Amino acid sequence: MKRIFPSSNVTLVILVFIFGIFLAPGCVFGDGDLEEQQEKLREFRQMTAEKRLQENRETVEEAFGADQKSTFTPHHLNYGALGKDDALMQISFKYRLGRDWNTYLAVTNVVKWDVYEDSSPYRDINFKPEVFYRFTPEPEFLISMDAGYWHESNGQGGEESRSWDQLFARFNTLFEIKNITLAWETHLYCELNTGEFNQDIGDYLGWWDTAFYFLNILPTDIINIDLEFYIWSGDNGVPFDHGQFRTGLIFKMENAVFQPSLYLQYFNGYGEVMTDYDERSEAWRVGIAFLY
Repeated sequence: MKRIFPSSNVTLVILVFIFGIFLAPGCVFGDGDLEEQQEKLREFRQMTAEKRLQENRETVEEAFGADQKSTFTPHHLNYGALGKDDALMQISFKYRLGRDWNTYLAVTNVVKWDVYEDSSPYRDINFKPEVFYRFTPEPEFLISMDAGYWHESNGQGGEESRSWDQLFARFNTLFEIKNITLAWETHLYCELNTGEFNQDIGDYLGWWDTAFYFLNILPTDIINIDLEFYIWSGDNGVPFDHGQFRTGLIFKMENAVFQPSLYLQYFNGYGEVMTDYDERSEAWRVGIAFLY
């Protein structure tokens, strides 16, 4: 007769396996030991989350606050990224003029680099110096307010020249949502002057922009991921057929020997660089980013 049930040896192995899965943990550790281990794990995760929130808060306050430990600090995101057509780099720093003064000088340079062309020329270099005064209002979520002036140009002469001047107000805010830190930066602009060969630049880039930085959207013990979301309005501050949109993912490695973060960026819109302010472009790029 054909055997329906397994042999006694196989049955014994199956029973031992079931015992190992369902009964052994309780025998080895005991219910109390398991609960203790789970409690320690919860405490560890909570401490890790609180530590990251504190680190995120310090990072944002270093960029947006008025009580920096150093007079020379990052201003906007610093990065270099390579796409299928070119490379884009941004270097941005600010300098506090006095220990007890909230007046700053800042500069942001953006370079579009045709790395795949013969001799690899720079397609455009934009220079953006600014001066601003930083206020520290009472609301806790509003870290600071800036009022200032900036000039931006591509450093060219003749018909290739592009430049404009703006007064601005900047609002720097911080929110904490569970284990995620949100840094929110908004500019309001008042145009003072435009160059002879870019009189209509205001039709493509409007009077406000805003940027969201979600820090640690997917925290793990190995890697932290920040999400960047930026939009610049179009003509009259409303139409979005003009303006520009940028989003990015910043991958920060925990305790890595290589300090810069990996950076993935997507851009769509006008005015990525000033020379081509009236030409729409779209690009994916990947590279490295440094501290905000």
